[in-house]
Order: sequence, then structure tokens, then C-alpha cells
Amino acid sequence: MNWNQPEKHGKEPERPAPVLEFAKATGDKHGGDDASEPADASTATDTSGPDPLARVLGAVAVAVVALVAAVLVRRRRTTTP
Repeated sequence: MNWNQPEKHGKEPERPAPVLEFAKATGDKHGGDDASEPADASTATDTSGPDPLARVLGAVAVAVVALVAAVLVRRRRTTTP
């Protein structure tokens, strides 16, 4: 089914074509109508430091990759005459 019917005589068709409207640009380079209002402190994300779980998972992943590489190198050395 095609959604490509333009509006005719002020009436919306059964399957209207998509329309994209742009807002007027503001000088703050952030866009949006509420750009001049201060951000709500309750919605701010804490970016004070790295996530400890991410660090642990990253370290485990590096250790697993190193272990696999060591096993593969050792197997290759023992099978080569």
C-alpha cells in the first residue's frame, strides 16, 4: 500500500504522504523550541566517572582474548615439527 497521496482542498486523504517540517534555526546550535530554558537537574546524567561494571567486564574480555591467543600460539608451536 502506498502512502503517497497529497492533501487536496484542505482534506486529509486516506493514505497521506509524509511531510517533514523544519523549525527556524536558533543561534545556540542546539535546535528545538525549548533551547533557551535551563535543563532540569533531575534529568541530568551523572558523568562523574566511568562505570565500575563496564571496567570489570572490559578487563575480563581482555583477559579472555589474551588467554585464547596464548592457547592458540602454544598449540601451533607444539604441532609444528
